[in-house]
Amino acid sequence: MTSHCIVLSVFATMERLQLLLLLWLKRRRNRRYWVHPIFQLRETFGEYHHLMQQVLSDDEKCLAYIRMRTDTFKTLLEMIGPHIEKRTTNFRKPLPATERLVITLRYLASEDTHQSQSFHFRAGISTVRSITAETCTVIWKILQPQVMPKPNEEHWLKIASEYFTRFQFPLCLGAIDGKHIRIKKPNKSGSKYYNYKHFFSIILLAVTDASGKFVVVDVGSCGGNSDGGVFSRSSLGKKLMSDKLSIPQRGYIPGTDIELPYMFVADEAFPLRENIMKPFPHRQLATEKEIFNYRLSRARNSVECSFGRLAQMWRILFRQIDEQPMAATNIVKAITVLHNFVLVNEPHRLIVPEAPVPNEHLLPRRLTYQNLQKHRQRSTKCGMQVREKLVNYFMTEGAVPWQTNIL
Repeated sequence: MTSHCIVLSVFATMERLQLLLLLWLKRRRNRRYWVHPIFQLRETFGEYHHLMQQVLSDDEKCLAYIRMRTDTFKTLLEMIGPHIEKRTTNFRKPLPATERLVITLRYLASEDTHQSQSFHFRAGISTVRSITAETCTVIWKILQPQVMPKPNEEHWLKIASEYFTRFQFPLCLGAIDGKHIRIKKPNKSGSKYYNYKHFFSIILLAVTDASGKFVVVDVGSCGGNSDGGVFSRSSLGKKLMSDKLSIPQRGYIPGTDIELPYMFVADEAFPLRENIMKPFPHRQLATEKEIFNYRLSRARNSVECSFGRLAQMWRILFRQIDEQPMAATNIVKAITVLHNFVLVNEPHRLIVPEAPVPNEHLLPRRLTYQNLQKHRQRSTKCGMQVREKLVNYFMTEGAVPWQTNIL
């Protein structure tokens, strides 16, 4: 290349740089504010600064505002605060950890969007969105080992004992259920998340104990997957089928010499296996099968109540979660551990009716999540044999006076 060509190339590059500089300066002139005046008054008129101190001084108001009492909130802040606190820099003063936690809890506890939160707390939409995303991730990371630890065999045996004492269902390790959680249409996903109810969703699978606390959750499966195979394809289902949940294998029904596998109770959306019991199809059932279905329904009541309580506490489930699947998954995981955290710190809220309650009384009418679709699935021979032994037990040694009330 000649020197003349090199000089021309340099001049062309300089001209392009000058044009880019002029364009950047023009955009800066067109931008009216670095921080909008509305947000500059955050510490004067923002919801956290002029309301939260009064809310924290009244337990009932705190419960209504962020779904937990003042002492519970303070305990949560002690655990979460150090992980979400930001350092002050020469450029900007960050929101304190307390305010960041309040913004997140209020988002989860209400039907507010990020846009409405932006006005309430006098912070930019991108700010409240990033705060919520980060804090939900931290909530799961910190609380999960404390309030939803990976269960060992001793833990499972304790759950089975509680189920037998409370619901008179033997060898039960928990109740399993699943829900479709409505989300906005994911980018470039096609019908991957589009479910049988004709909306986009991710799936929450959960196991609960007799008191209604979540023992294991599996969140994030695509709503477009066939509900009949959701469980077998899920992380929870794969671990159960491959014996990676540390569950005890077999035991004797208390007070008898009847040996059976330990099991979970579920509804018709799940397969019948030796360690998963589901009801008989509701078609002209004999008396003993009606009684079995009733006894199983009582045991399953814990998970029904858990999902109902989850929605009543965390009203974000009243509407579509306007996030991409990963962010929505982190939000749902956060509310499941918050559910347990609140119940651990406020044990008076651990109320699970001992009789089955119709779904319409448990779940708000405007709730946006939906049950898994019920499918006829192939039952294993071992599963049918275990169920028949339970039918016989409930009609003999395990019979109770009230079980005929449903006939």
